[in-house]
Amino acid sequence: MIICPKRGVNEFLEQSVRHLNITTVYVRTMDEVLQCKEDIMLTNYERVRDGDIDPSYFIATSLDEASVLRGFGTKTYQTFLPKFKNVPYRFVATATPAPNRFKEMIHYAGYLGIMDTGQALTRFF
Repeated sequence: MIICPKRGVNEFLEQSVRHLNITTVYVRTMDEVLQCKEDIMLTNYERVRDGDIDPSYFIATSLDEASVLRGFGTKTYQTFLPKFKNVPYRFVATATPAPNRFKEMIHYAGYLGIMDTGQALTRFF
């Protein structure tokens, strides 16, 4: 499952066919997920955050534009940590990892299960 911003959905669908020669399907609900015949599915952040899609169903997930996790107090960050906790393989994709603030990197580590965000912030800041 690839989760991306709404504005990136059509681009992903087109590029997966053009460059990878694979079909990626956009899904809106768990019913659509369960009926989907393709191996790679795509949805947007709001669908997951609002409960339409349950990420724990998937073995692997990838967040495109992972900067949505940058704010510790945001609704997305606070919702995503528990929703994705039991996904065995979690990935984050960002175009600009190096210039990002160190705190943002800690939020990625928290989401990925590498380090508890609260403990890391207390320890390093």
